[in-house]
Amino acid sequence: TPHWTTTYLSLRSAENWQPPGIKKEQHAVIIHIRPTARAVQRAAEQVSCFGLTGGMSRQSCFQLRVVISEVLNNIVAHACCDNDGQLIQIQCYIDDHQITITSIDRGKPFYTSLSDGFPTPLTEGGRGWPIIMKWTDSFKYQSNATGNYLTLSKNIPEFFYKNEDDELKK
Repeated sequence: TPHWTTTYLSLRSAENWQPPGIKKEQHAVIIHIRPTARAVQRAAEQVSCFGLTGGMSRQSCFQLRVVISEVLNNIVAHACCDNDGQLIQIQCYIDDHQITITSIDRGKPFYTSLSDGFPTPLTEGGRGWPIIMKWTDSFKYQSNATGNYLTLSKNIPEFFYKNEDDELKK
């Protein structure tokens, strides 16, 4: 069985289905992965490529890839167990102004307070959250009986560098 599945949706052409709160002008990708390092890297790459097709700069897509890797690695390390068959779902929606990514897992809830400061040099973990906070424009975490939901968004600026020659494009 594969480590991931991906469903690409063009909401412009979706006549009968529309996720709640998502406008017809948006596009979406939904990825399901098993909690493995290989699947995490593949999902982060797919989200990054999805951002590139939505008008994000290569630099923003690199940041997005790092952020998604950090988020998913945290889920794998702290919330999910590889042998219990749990899948992680990543929902990405993009419109003209921002990309929104929600990770959903059914693992252990996250109770640690978040800080944008880096931990002391001898601390083993905690370096991912400052990166996530710096490279996203907003995030929200909630946990309930149906799972853990971490929603991140990153704005797509009006002017950005998109092509191979780094020419300024609008």
